[in-house]
Amino acid sequence: MLIKNSQGITTIEILIVMVIIAVVSSMSVVSYTNWKRQVKLINTQEEIKSTIVRAQQLATAASENEIWGVHFEIDKYVLFSGSFYDENNINNKVWTLQGVRIADPENSLADGAGGYGPDLFFYKFIGTTANTGTITIMPTGESNASKSIIVNASGQID
Repeated sequence: MLIKNSQGITTIEILIVMVIIAVVSSMSVVSYTNWKRQVKLINTQEEIKSTIVRAQQLATAASENEIWGVHFEIDKYVLFSGSFYDENNINNKVWTLQGVRIADPENSLADGAGGYGPDLFFYKFIGTTANTGTITIMPTGESNASKSIIVNASGQID
């Protein structure tokens, strides 16, 4: 008959279990952080698309008898009315970006005259634009993940 020594758990066994728990926990934290970053990008992309569509709707309706547009900066975007963006206009609606940024807004949209700029204008009544291009959104301090919004001349936003 064999007699088994059953005095409890050894220190080595406890250390092995702790290492396994630490490895699984670190993998979970990395996955959660990546998921959170991706959700932030998607949500910001959809919020910006909604603002662009709102500007197009207001222009099509000729609200306030103005053309409407969206101005883009690295850390914010602005819904505005009028034929040019005025940062001091109290009627502007400003969204400040947190955890994400707009990549190179000065060169994102063609201005219809051979140049580029950060403004997207929609014409009254028809809702089309001369400002075509791609707006790229990225996590702050990182460049390997991004989401894009494409605007074409007919005013279609993808």
